[in-house]
Amino acid sequence: RRADKKITAKILMQPGTKKEMSSFSKLKYYKYRYTNTKVPTNIGIWGKSVLTLVWGDNPVAFVIKSKQVADKYKAYFDDVWQNSKS
Repeated sequence: RRADKKITAKILMQPGTKKEMSSFSKLKYYKYRYTNTKVPTNIGIWGKSVLTLVWGDNPVAFVIKSKQVADKYKAYFDDVWQNSKS
């Protein structure tokens, strides 16, 4: 649905994943940047929702629906994005 609406997803990754992700870099409506900032989980932010996803033997995921929380996570993401490398 996001791609149908031509909405670009911004994805931050560790520099060590750059080689593996090169095949995905040609996908439409994705922008990738690499950062050394450590984040303990995968995080997705949209609207007033924040998804936290922890990979492992028993993956755990949960969504927080709060504009206040989403705004704080987005501000954090934007700061890391601005200080990362493409």
